[in-house]
Amino acid sequence: MKTLLQRAEFIDAFEKYNSQIFRYFYLRTNHHKETAQDLAQEVFTKVWRSRGSFDSEKAALKTWLFTISRNLLIDHYRKQKDEESLDSSNEEVIHQETSDEDKVVYKEILNQLKNLNDSEQELIILRFVEDFEIKEIADMLKKKYTATKIAILRALNKLKNQLNNEN
Repeated sequence: MKTLLQRAEFIDAFEKYNSQIFRYFYLRTNHHKETAQDLAQEVFTKVWRSRGSFDSEKAALKTWLFTISRNLLIDHYRKQKDEESLDSSNEEVIHQETSDEDKVVYKEILNQLKNLNDSEQELIILRFVEDFEIKEIADMLKKKYTATKIAILRALNKLKNQLNNEN
């Protein structure tokens, strides 16, 4: 059983996953940079406080961190009672190396992603933006692998249909 008891291990985890966790929050909070920064900071505060409870035999570190992130986001929205969805108006999530043609496609995908429900948005972001394996997503959501795989496929098909209907 591996835990995060050492300060150096915690710092390594922060350096490796902070930008991914920030991006997750940024996309899920309608591109509110300050909110995303605050939530990402809160994740690592919680991780530091509960570092002794991490068990690498139960979950990968990335899965554990994103489970904490997801739960924190749920709590955040419960407190605000304000449903927010994605908005494509901000281009900060588009990488500098991306070609102009790809940027147009990426912006259109972000625009259509906001038309999916929260659950579908989360599945697409976790799978295709954050590159989680289906099993990891299933573990995070506490769902069966097959059900998660089908839900991702349905969300992806819905997004594809929306993109096809736009064109």
